Amino acid sequence: MKKYVIDEEKMKGPPLTREEFLKELRMLGLSRGMVLLVEADSECLPYVVGGEQALIEALMELVGYEGTLIVPSFTPEVLDPACVEHCPFPYDSWEDIRRNSLPYQPKLSMPVHADPFVRQFLRNDGVVRSNHPLYSFAAWGKYAKVICRRHPLHFALNEDSPLGRIEDLGGYVLLLGNSFETAAIHALAKYRTRQLPVCIRRLPLEKSTSLYWKDVLDYRMDPSDLSCVQERMEERRTISYTYLGNARITLFSAHEADTVATACYHSQPDE
Repeated sequence: MKKYVIDEEKMKGPPLTREEFLKELRMLGLSRGMVLLVEADSECLPYVVGGEQALIEALMELVGYEGTLIVPSFTPEVLDPACVEHCPFPYDSWEDIRRNSLPYQPKLSMPVHADPFVRQFLRNDGVVRSNHPLYSFAAWGKYAKVICRRHPLHFALNEDSPLGRIEDLGGYVLLLGNSFETAAIHALAKYRTRQLPVCIRRLPLEKSTSLYWKDVLDYRMDPSDLSCVQERMEERRTISYTYLGNARITLFSAHEADTVATACYHSQPDE
């Protein structure tokens, strides 16, 4: 039997309880009915009593079913090996990978490299998931089906994607230990510039219970410096922080982030 091990670093501080988590989030400004895009880095968070499920249930209690929780559930591991930069598999194995891959299925395709928070969220009753093989989003609550119902295959993080609908619904972004730069919402502004190089991504789909590969168009994302966006939002006081142990918790408006980032990318003054 595998030995149960708890991260010793996490045990150096007091454990985080559901009640303490709820208290901090309410002080941060979270309330019932909010549409909330949540991203977590479990390694940065203190030891949580009850694990990721305790955090998820606390968030569900906080926004209520009249609110909505959304979590990115990306699966980059499904990409055709030819589309993977620095692919770890030898070239002579690529055809075997293509023939034996499974088509993307919202209920079954688990994000292998995602944070444990994501995988736990997908196990909850009432969670729905969008149909994009690479850039899926999972959601729970009032607008879950509206947000996940239609997800374009081409340019999958544009204004017609779940990200665009989150912004349209006046949604917010909650980062649990993640850095501001890694938030998925920033793709909206990058896509809107249409200044990124276009690339082809080959994805596994299902047709009549059979696997087939489809080429879709996308933008190749760049590691843009988002310090300008964060600084402007801090100047406007439209970004809020708190801490759980050493983990920074960040809350901001999806629309505000998109507006400020778009202005930064186009080198326009932020009004």
